[in-house]
Amino acid sequence: MPQSATPQTQRLQLANRIRLSLLRETGHSIDVKQMLEHPLYAREVLLVCDTFAGTALQRWAQQFRQATEALVQARRAGAVPQPTPWSTTSGFGSSAPVELEPPKELDRGKGHWFSPRRWLGR
Repeated sequence: MPQSATPQTQRLQLANRIRLSLLRETGHSIDVKQMLEHPLYAREVLLVCDTFAGTALQRWAQQFRQATEALVQARRAGAVPQPTPWSTTSGFGSSAPVELEPPKELDRGKGHWFSPRRWLGR
């Protein structure tokens, strides 16, 4: 793991490595998002990794714990912004309810190319 990577980036990279290795070793995958957001889920995954003594999985589990501790300390120091509710969206969602009927003010120019009647076949 590069030392210049942030704890958040390190955790994501390690979680992905763990997911792929567990899939290869056990045939079962993990949910990376759950691992990054839910400490109890991460704890369970890391305990499973610890059972693979002397392997990369055990090393990655330890590195994940260290990166998590570094992230907690950085958040306490105010160096890492806290997640906000809007940050979990893609940015492509609807910000307002979708209107099923065209607005009445656009209906004035019936002969215009942009007439909702022409577009909707009404």
